[in-house]
Amino acid sequence: MPALAICSALNCDFQIGLQDPVKGTAVITPLQCPSCGSKVLSLCPSCGFLLVSPLNKEQPTCSLCGCNIKSLFAAL
Repeated sequence: MPALAICSALNCDFQIGLQDPVKGTAVITPLQCPSCGSKVLSLCPSCGFLLVSPLNKEQPTCSLCGCNIKSLFAAL
């Protein structure tokens, strides 16, 4: 499962894969979302596990601990 990063904003669905599918090289995780400017997350805010695809865009949940990633981040 490929690693990815998502926008932390509840109303933004920006996602980026962290590996170039053609070259196989790492993609740098942006600090801010290019769509809305919010923080970009690549780790679960609850358990610290790397986010992996596929993630549900409406309810992104961690594949390890099952928490709703965006809701938990917003609550912090």
